[in-house]
Amino acid sequence: FGILFKVGSAPMHQWSPDVYDGVPTRLTTWLTSIPKISILVFILTFTTILYYIQLNKIPLDIKNIIFKLFIHINLIGQNYIYISSNGLQAIYSLSSLIGLVLGSTLGIVQVKIKRLLSFSTINHLGFLVLCLAINSYDSIKGFILYLIQYTLTNITTFVSLLGFGLFKNKIIISKLLNTQQWYNLPTRSDDIEKIIE
Repeated sequence: FGILFKVGSAPMHQWSPDVYDGVPTRLTTWLTSIPKISILVFILTFTTILYYIQLNKIPLDIKNIIFKLFIHINLIGQNYIYISSNGLQAIYSLSSLIGLVLGSTLGIVQVKIKRLLSFSTINHLGFLVLCLAINSYDSIKGFILYLIQYTLTNITTFVSLLGFGLFKNKIIISKLLNTQQWYNLPTRSDDIEKIIE
């Protein structure tokens, strides 16, 4: 659950809309792409290794190394607590279902764009976690493709928001370009449409 919390997947998503809305857009762009990619790739690797361990397709020496790295816990005389892939599939399925429902329904009522994008992310994470719950060859290919598509779209969306913010603040643009002609940019949408025509 801790890793799903770190990504902002449902039902541990409560921090995500507030952070997206409260943080400057430049930082939100980084926050929504780079850490999520690394954590989701880690989750994919962990889930796949655990699945192959359960199928006994990994040699015993590598299996022992993986157990020592990921799942080593000493409790009540037991050396290892074995997490089955079926248990993970149930957790992933529940998280996916909650994420898909909450992300789409709560995203509809948002009036702030960054909060809307946060609930969109929760919805997209529902699809990604669903691929992990299925855990087949095709779902892993779909996971990787969807992760690449989501990352590119997310970065493009936030860069567009940054561009709109710069256009809105004409004074900042004029200082960056060090020219006075940017002060006379139109502010009403009617004037902008006249320029475009």
